[in-house]
Amino acid sequence: MRKAVVLVGLLLASMAGRAPAAEKDPAAVPKRSPTLAVALSAAFPGGGQAYTRDYLKAGAFAGALGYIGYRYLREDRAAKASATAYDWWDHDWERRKYKWWGIGVWLVSMADAYVGAHLYKFDEQAEPEVSLLAGPGYAALAWRF
Repeated sequence: MRKAVVLVGLLLASMAGRAPAAEKDPAAVPKRSPTLAVALSAAFPGGGQAYTRDYLKAGAFAGALGYIGYRYLREDRAAKASATAYDWWDHDWERRKYKWWGIGVWLVSMADAYVGAHLYKFDEQAEPEVSLLAGPGYAALAWRF
């Protein structure tokens, strides 16, 4: 008797996770403001990603911009301390390169925050579904994802 109760309990527990997702009310789905996400991403590296709760991307963008900023400042100091014109041109070229990379990563960060805010909680409950379709003379396996 005890084993039957345990087995029924385990069966019900495993089936609870497979319940079909209920129809969502569009007003009940939490939203994030794309404008605020872009503003936060423009003000703080990874701020828009943190706002949309994508913390891995927030850390990646903050780390990338931090590294690029460090390299820019290092080349800037080396350019100011250079003794020859050739050294100055070499460090100035590297400094410009890091400046453009920084601007590019910053713009990509803002674009990613904008898209992330629009797609926040988009179809989070969606699960793949496999079903068997049968008719006169045919049988098919349909997969919805």
